[in-house]
Amino acid sequence: MSKPSGVFDIQRRVTYNLSYFASNYILIVAIVSLYLIVTNFPLLIVIVFDVASIYGIQKVFGNADELDLKYFTVHKNVLYTIIFIVNLPVLFISSPITTLMWLVLVSASIVLVHASLMDKPVEASYSDAV
Repeated sequence: MSKPSGVFDIQRRVTYNLSYFASNYILIVAIVSLYLIVTNFPLLIVIVFDVASIYGIQKVFGNADELDLKYFTVHKNVLYTIIFIVNLPVLFISSPITTLMWLVLVSASIVLVHASLMDKPVEASYSDAV
């Protein structure tokens, strides 16, 4: 790690390091997003409710679009609409846009600072010369 000499050096380092450390950066974004979801409890409740509801609907309905009960028929689209209507006020409270902005800002700052400070390895310098 070293201080970059100028803007061109920062650009060269970021370009190289984004491809070289791509899986590490994806892991950093995943860890930060997991932290943000766990600390935002209403958003966690919405996500768990949505995943469980969609999984339950898929299990009950299978490949069919409607379920014929004794006195009435239930359509899959009606249940999805009910889930959507229930989620609207809860999503308003859980502030997913703010969480997404935090995710973008924190992840981008961590990744870009690391990518701009990390110099190319010595092996990469020899491969460029050949």
